[in-house]
Amino acid sequence: MLVFEKTIPSTREASRSLIREALEFFSLLKRKGYASGVSEFTMRLVMDEALENAIRHGNRYNEEKIILFRLMGNKKKVSVTVQDQGGGFHPDRLPDPLHGNNRFAPGGRGLLLMSNIGIVTWNAEGNCVSIELPR
Repeated sequence: MLVFEKTIPSTREASRSLIREALEFFSLLKRKGYASGVSEFTMRLVMDEALENAIRHGNRYNEEKIILFRLMGNKKKVSVTVQDQGGGFHPDRLPDPLHGNNRFAPGGRGLLLMSNIGIVTWNAEGNCVSIELPR
């Protein structure tokens, strides 16, 4: 198993830098054959959505709070895990982005996107999300 792990402050600048580094690691996974079925676009989308949710909703733009990021790959799976220091959330309490006026809201589709890309799980506190991608 290959693992890339990094802790960053809750800023978009740190997030962009992390994504660049993580995509380099993702290239290594692809060369090793661990992520043959995952496109760079898909990986970038998952990282963007998970990190933006951690910055905006989890840590509420508090730059003193950190985000733990982990990208792992082996012959069976590739996964992204993002944990923030926020109070967490309950996914079953979120409005359905496909229902009524929610379809026109400027946000609220990140979890739906990630759920359509891979298997999404959360910890009990709701401040850590993992996305397992098809290899």
